[in-house]
Amino acid sequence: MTDQWTDRLSEYLDGELEPADRVELERHLASCAACAATLDELRDVVSRAARLPARPPASDLWTGIEPRLDPVQRVVTPFPPRVTRRVSFTLPQLVAARVTRPLGMASTAFVATDPARLVTPYADGSPAPVRMTDDTQVPFRAGVIRFSANRALNPNSFPSGGAGMVGTADDFLVFLEAVRRGGAPILAPATVQEMTKDQVGPQAATQGPGWGFGYGWAVLDDPGPTKTPQARSTIQWGGAYGLSWFVDVERSLTVVAFTNTAVEGVIGRFAIDVRNASYGH
Repeated sequence: MTDQWTDRLSEYLDGELEPADRVELERHLASCAACAATLDELRDVVSRAARLPARPPASDLWTGIEPRLDPVQRVVTPFPPRVTRRVSFTLPQLVAARVTRPLGMASTAFVATDPARLVTPYADGSPAPVRMTDDTQVPFRAGVIRFSANRALNPNSFPSGGAGMVGTADDFLVFLEAVRRGGAPILAPATVQEMTKDQVGPQAATQGPGWGFGYGWAVLDDPGPTKTPQARSTIQWGGAYGLSWFVDVERSLTVVAFTNTAVEGVIGRFAIDVRNASYGH
């Protein structure tokens, strides 16, 4: 039996025919007993094959084939190199995608999302703090810190990774708690372990004697020299506009203090008093 549909019975059985061809073949099967019988035989073959047990080959044929190949034919053509796609992000886009959105830090960004919520910044002064203006300079150790407070309102300002974000104490506490608990959902535990390990040694004295530095913050190696109540491996840092914080992992303690006065709120007596009060001292 041979006609125009004979070679297309397998396609029909596998559901590979176009709808119009399928209709034509079914019309043909209704009037051609030979083709209908062949289709039944094919269905029987498929059904039996599906019931056969899976058996591994009795022997490896390659050992008999390889020696007979011409050396030129044995050359394996490598796959073409995989094309590497390059995707670029701005720093604000990257921070939002990998940190603030996963943690629900809706009030944290490089520009104030609601300017009315932005506090008035002050600088240390005598007898009282003074209100900052653009290019306010505050003495700090052997030099000065130059502030530009209005950059938080300017969407075109440079997104500084060192001192360029605004946010709330609640948001920042969420971030630090994620770190304290192991990093999820923004960091792997192994990454947090490296970040919270002193990478430079206590001689760096990043927050005074006994403090080294990890990846992003100071790490306490020895509480003795400064007589701090914090446990070894505490991490600590601050923000130039008046933010101080620390995470005492051993005691499951995270403390954040947001002020609007630089630099008293960062390294002044206020930050020390908050730390001591947190331990009941």
